[in-house]
Amino acid sequence: MSGVLQRIPRKSGLLFALGLVLVLVASLASGCGLSEGSNPDPGNKILDELSQDPVFSVRPPSATNLRLVKYPANRVDDGFGNYHWNDPGVELSFASTRPPVEVYRYIDKKARAAGWKPYAKGEFYITDDWVKVYPDGVNANLGLGLRSSPNAAKRTYSLDSSE
Repeated sequence: MSGVLQRIPRKSGLLFALGLVLVLVASLASGCGLSEGSNPDPGNKILDELSQDPVFSVRPPSATNLRLVKYPANRVDDGFGNYHWNDPGVELSFASTRPPVEVYRYIDKKARAAGWKPYAKGEFYITDDWVKVYPDGVNANLGLGLRSSPNAAKRTYSLDSSE
């Protein structure tokens, strides 16, 4: 083997090594997420579909401070030069003085009526995650979360959906 390496002229060996390094860098760049891909929701079609779902027009028992926020798909840099896209999402946040079990049952009933299928039960042994396939084939998830202590006089909740 050393005889073969000795027969390669020094300049050719350096050019070969440089070419190998360039090929390696190019393959790593394409395989490690340096390319950003494409927007999963051009024109906000999925975002609009999610935000217009009937489940987001519900008003839970004694709900106050209702706030609907739309999150368009966005490109994220992980800090190392790698990019990916976050899917679009919708969040309905609200506060209620009703017991959590009542709020969860109410949202479960309204979600099922809007075509959401139960997926998982949470800490109150009541469904708090649902799935839905829209007519255009978009698969969506819906989750209800208690964002404050269940013992607080007024509790805050978040009903989130994403593709």
